[in-house]
This record gives sequence, structure tokens and C-alpha cells, in this order.
Amino acid sequence: MPRFLPLILLAGLGLSTAACSTNPATGDSSLAFMTPAEEQKIGNSEHPKTVAEYGGTYDHKELAAYITTVGNKLVAVSERKDQKFTFTLLDSDIVNAFALPGGYVYVTRGLVALTSSEAELAGVIGHEIGHVVARHTAQRDAQSKVAGTLAGVAGLLFGNGASQVAGYGAGAYVQRFSRDQEFESDMLGVRYLARAGYDPSAMAAFLSKLLAISAFEAQKAGQSVDDRFDIMASHPRTVERVADAVSQAKEKPVKDPVVNRDALLNHLDGMMYGADPEKGIVRGQEFLYPPLKLKFAAPASYRFQNGQSEVTATGPNSLSFIFDVRKAKAGQTADEFLRVWGTDFGITRTQAITAMGKPGATGMATVKTENGAQAAVRIIAIRGDGDLVYRFQVIGPASSASAVDTLAGQVVNSLTTLNDAEIQTIQPARIAIVSAATQAEANGLAAKMRYQGTTDKRLFEILNGLSPGEAPKPGVRVKIIQ
Repeated sequence: MPRFLPLILLAGLGLSTAACSTNPATGDSSLAFMTPAEEQKIGNSEHPKTVAEYGGTYDHKELAAYITTVGNKLVAVSERKDQKFTFTLLDSDIVNAFALPGGYVYVTRGLVALTSSEAELAGVIGHEIGHVVARHTAQRDAQSKVAGTLAGVAGLLFGNGASQVAGYGAGAYVQRFSRDQEFESDMLGVRYLARAGYDPSAMAAFLSKLLAISAFEAQKAGQSVDDRFDIMASHPRTVERVADAVSQAKEKPVKDPVVNRDALLNHLDGMMYGADPEKGIVRGQEFLYPPLKLKFAAPASYRFQNGQSEVTATGPNSLSFIFDVRKAKAGQTADEFLRVWGTDFGITRTQAITAMGKPGATGMATVKTENGAQAAVRIIAIRGDGDLVYRFQVIGPASSASAVDTLAGQVVNSLTTLNDAEIQTIQPARIAIVSAATQAEANGLAAKMRYQGTTDKRLFEILNGLSPGEAPKPGVRVKIIQ
């Protein structure tokens, strides 16, 4: 009886509409409540939101078209030739790649900058196509529904304690793709690489770069690798597991595999590297915004995320703040603006403040979050030049209202004006493709690289897939940042 109880209860609780089908790519049977049409609808709906969250698309038509061409080569040898895929190059310096259901695949320019050949780029795209073809999002959705239902069943049978434990496990299980799903996507990616004529080993080579850049950035920020948010957080993989996936894919060796190093480097020449100053840049714990000639700082333990229309900084103890810019109505004071804005939070009392010598207003409220928890929110409106208003939302648990106030004070007090000399130093960095005729000249290429005002040999090595201390060979084209 206990053995069949979950299936009986699933039917009784309205989950009997699930379909258990065999995936043509993996050969596995999996439970799915989401139909392919529903997956497509989700992708269509989330695509514009995703593009906006990552700062829009990167304005480089030739590179974007190149990425689509590579992606379509891989789709053509996949098991889902009927699925329309959309490949998007995001204007973000974050190193990331991911996929949404419905055939939406994304790569950031930060990730593309790390690739050194078309085969490496294809390895990334092939992995993401694998997630779509294997319907991992639909599987994750089904696992979430089943786990949530079983949590309720556990509560009925064993009491609330068991329900709470099962519910927590269910939430943690679906936060990202499982290691088995990542392994499956690697195997599918290798399959598509080989079928399209690419070098399958490029996938493992590029993963080594991802691990290296993650460690490099973490060291610069004084953090452990596990604390950083990047592609390795959402794609838990190791070089050994990827090499195992290459082996288990059991594809025939590719004769004269396609690498296309020069083709890729030609498209990268001149591409922006790092943050776009027009959208503001993060330097250490400061956010600098040249278009409005202002900057502010976050405490040492906070991490910035620069989006299309707002900047978010998250820190310990569930504290965070958001900065954005809005327009006031003609003649509207900071207090009047805040009172209108504050109605969304239930704020009725305001207080006048001054920041950067400009008038502002602030108010505090307790609000309910999407998950039903109580949060303390302090909102701040500062009248900028013309009709602009600088807005801050400082958020934390309701029990940490004093910490929210402390954070708000630190951030607003750090708000200051960028002078012309500082603005002149904030220029976009770009990739240049260079080579050297002799070994002596090749040894000196790293010294030509300038990023954020300094020369960094290790970054040069990572960008070009070199080991620590290794120099490029004469005649080999490499990337430098200028």
C-alpha cells in the first residue's frame, strides 16, 4: 500500500493530467505537467523581461548574426529540428549563458569575450540547446509540483514537522538545474558538436576558462569562489564531469574537426569589454554614472548588479538597496513626488533630507513580500537636475528596521558628484586582436593590455586560454584589452 500511495494521491489531488513521455534526445521517460505549447508560451512571455534585466541586446549585428548561425548549425543536427530557436547576445559583462523553454538561448558579451574559437562558442550554445531539447524546465516544474504535493501529504500523514522539511527540500531542489541535468546537457552538447563537425574537446577547454575567471574575479573581490554569482553557480560542473560527458556521449571521432579560431576572433575585434559607462559602471564598491555625473558607494560586503533600468546591491542578513532614476511632474517637489510614490508602500509620513546639496524626502514602511514575509522598506527621493528624481529603496527584514536605516544613511551620505576629470577616465574598454612576430615580442603582449587603468597578466592569460606564466607563441593571434 505505501508503495502506491503517492500515485493515488497525485491523481486525487488533481495532478493526474501529467504526461510521462520518452524524450527522443535522451531516451528517458520523464514526468511533465507542462506541454510544449506551454513551454513556448513561457519563453515568449519571459524573453523581453530577460533581455531588459540583462541590459538589452548588444548592438553588434555581425556578431549577433554569427552567434545565430552557429546555433542553427547545432539545432539542425539535434532531435528538435521542429523547435524554433532564438539566439540572443545580451549587453552584459556578466559571464553567463542560459536557456528558457521555447527555444530561447542567451549568451552575454562577457561570456563571448572569453571564447577563443567558434568551437568553444558552439560548446556553450550546444549545452544550452541541450537543456531545451531535454525539456529540463518542464522536468523541474513537475518535480516542484510533485515535491510540493508530497510535502502536503507528509503533513497529513506525519504532522507539520515533516511537511516543513519536505517543503524546504522541494524549494531547494528546483532553484537550479541538477547536476544530472547539467551532465545530460553536456552529453547532448557534445553530440551536437560532433554531428556539426566541431571539436568536442572545446567544451572542456572553455569550462577551464570559466573556472579560472571565476577564481580570478573572486580573488580580486576578496571572496571565495562559491560566494560569487556567475555561470558556475547556475551550471554546477567540473572539468572531470565534462570530460566524462564527452566520453559517454559515444560520438564517432570527428575527422578534421572545425575549430574556426580566426573566424571567432575576427568578430571579437573591437567588441566592448566590461561595463558600458553609458549604463553606469561598478568599480569596487562604487557605482559611477557618468550621464548624470554622480556616484555612490555600497558597504564592503555588498555586491552590485547593474540592470537595464536600475542598480541593485545585495548584502548580508537579507539587506539590499535599489537605485533608479525617474521624472517628476513640472514643479513637483521631492516631498510631493515621494508622497505619490509612497502610496504603493502605504507611507503617510515623510521627512525632508538633503543629499549632494539637493533637496530630498524619505519615508519608512513595513510591507508584505511575495512570499508573505514582512519587510522594512525605506524609500528616498532626491530632486536632481531638470525634472529628474534619484530614487533609492532600501529593504530588509521587518525585524531589522534599524539596520535598514543605517544602510540608507551610508548610501545616501556617499552620494556625490563626478567631476570632469573622473568622467574622462571612464571610457569603454575594448578587445583588440594582436599577434607578435617573435617570441620576445609575444612575451611582451600582456604588458600592452590595459583594463581599469592597470596591467593584469593573469587576465590576459585567462582570456587566451593560457596557463599561469605561459606566453603565446609567435604568430598566434590573441586578445588584449585596451
